[in-house]
Amino acid sequence: MTIEKINLKNITVFEKLDITFSQGINILIGENGTGKTHIMKILYAISQDSKRLSDIFKNSYKRIITDGNLLDVEPAIESFREKDREVPSALSEGSFIIEYFSSNNTKFSNLVRNKERINLKNKFGDIEEMTLVDNQITLEYTNETFKIGFVSDDLLSIAHKQSITDEKKNNFIYIPAKDIISHSKGFASTYNFREIAFDKTYYDIILNAQKGNLKKIDPEMHECLKILEKIIGGKVELDGDQFYVKKKGGLTIEFNYEAEGFKKLGLLYRLISNGSISKGSVLFWDEPESNINPIMAPIVVDVLLKLRKAGVQIFIATHDYNYAKYFDIKSAPGDKLKFYSFFKDDNNAVNYVESSDYSNLENNPLEEADTILYNDVIDKALEDNTNE
Repeated sequence: MTIEKINLKNITVFEKLDITFSQGINILIGENGTGKTHIMKILYAISQDSKRLSDIFKNSYKRIITDGNLLDVEPAIESFREKDREVPSALSEGSFIIEYFSSNNTKFSNLVRNKERINLKNKFGDIEEMTLVDNQITLEYTNETFKIGFVSDDLLSIAHKQSITDEKKNNFIYIPAKDIISHSKGFASTYNFREIAFDKTYYDIILNAQKGNLKKIDPEMHECLKILEKIIGGKVELDGDQFYVKKKGGLTIEFNYEAEGFKKLGLLYRLISNGSISKGSVLFWDEPESNINPIMAPIVVDVLLKLRKAGVQIFIATHDYNYAKYFDIKSAPGDKLKFYSFFKDDNNAVNYVESSDYSNLENNPLEEADTILYNDVIDKALEDNTNE
């Protein structure tokens, strides 16, 4: 099951957004505040919870959650009948999405756009009143669709369609921009019982990293592990709820004492070695360039391209020119690479352009920044020559 489309209406910074994704590698670029991380978190949050939602929606016809109760919609007569069982409170409150954006606020105030005031005209004259913005998320997979509506701070409804009910569910992995594996000791229990300043992406990634290693790894994945093992100089192992890097030669280093760049690659190593990332998985990686030496960019890109060939759908949000360009020059047509550039228009609304060819991608801030730097280097060189 691959992620195919998302439609957002008045969600976070997006007034309206409609994107069709590639089955291969999707690279999201853009200036700060244009919603790249928001898109990936929404995709991940709904994908993660689709496992629970699909258990509720057993039949192929549409069902809707409203007011905490599960309603059926018969395809022929479109009439509602209330089911006996209630939807779990986490679903009725919509916290299955919010918990990936906030650690302690279960309301939608940071996810949905604000109310707007409009003038309504009727035969009795002008009537000014508050109306709620229509907030909606529609996410389409290969054989499944979720449509989620919100009103202000409340979940309004969840509609679900599924053409195949017995398809194996994917494993969805989200790697946050900040390192959390160094602080894994006691994190899960603390998160479950205390209010802490981490959203659920950090909790999820620790649980996935703490899974035991597979007894047998696919050859394609084994090849990725060998590359990563060579970079970090050893293997990433787990002792209790703490991670260690066992270097070649026998030296063992606690993860929090390891170099920052190696931590990021060590986490990827761990997720591959324990099967969290495998054929059919969907990987979301926010700023893979963070804390990694730029000279490693082509190697990281090579690993991700190998994961793609092994059947992993990939989403990346990056501000780094090198990563975007290395994907461009190293990828083959079969990798199904697609670039998306997000930008704010004159009305401060976020829009995007897309292209399978990086050189044809418009509104590309990475290229613009690189061009500015290049021009500054030339100007500096000319200035130095003039002063000699």
